[in-house]
Amino acid sequence: MSVPTANEFLGHHMIPVVLGPNRRNYVIDHHHLACDDEGVKSVLATVISDLSKLDRDAFMVVLDNRGWMHHLMRRADGGITQ
Repeated sequence: MSVPTANEFLGHHMIPVVLGPNRRNYVIDHHHLACDDEGVKSVLATVISDLSKLDRDAFMVVLDNRGWMHHLMRRADGGITQ
């Protein structure tokens, strides 16, 4: 049995997203598979939470509190990258 490619995997799995400010999709898991570097142009997504009514600062706090924020978004001083 062969190892599935990113395209094959994404064809059968949904990427979890959170709706954020301006109703933008924020990928909270499998981001490494959903990136353009892999040549993937579109993915199936499932919205796990609609936080679109929050302002940006409140949205980032909720992402962080629920463990949905990628560790690279945090700055050394404890703040969150813009």
